Amino acid sequence: MFGYLPDLNLFAPPLARVAPVHDPAPPARLTGRVVLVLVDGLRLDTSLGLPFLDGLRERGISARATSHYPSLSRPNYVSIVAGVPPEASGVRTNDYARRLPFDSLIERATRAGRSVAYVSDSTNALPQLFGGDLDGAVATWPGGLEVAAHNALATGHDLVIILPGEVDLAGH
Repeated sequence: MFGYLPDLNLFAPPLARVAPVHDPAPPARLTGRVVLVLVDGLRLDTSLGLPFLDGLRERGISARATSHYPSLSRPNYVSIVAGVPPEASGVRTNDYARRLPFDSLIERATRAGRSVAYVSDSTNALPQLFGGDLDGAVATWPGGLEVAAHNALATGHDLVIILPGEVDLAGH
């Protein structure tokens, strides 16, 4: 349909030439575990009042990620996990399927000796983008997200990223 979209990606963005900052020693832990739930396609106002999400907000921190235009999943995943917008990351479409050539939350957690798990019932985007830095990367069968997420949490991973796909799929 839009054959030019893959050409919008930059596989060697200028940011990739910047040497990563390596901390001499892992920083002290501020918490026992971080669970990052990325709900692709869910507006903040729509999420308010949903009992499960409200329960998570009460026990942790809730944040709203603003999207870039056009609103595509992979560029926004990179913005959230690496803190880099599409113009600097080079990830501008959902066709980007290479390991990222720069620093990220996942890489820093791994370097600090923390284990990282990824669970999704719809996409292998994070394993493609962040590759070997994910321990226990799991793409579940449709409907198996709850079981896979429970297993990832039960194994004691320090950072668990959960990306349910049903909301995004429903929007399409």
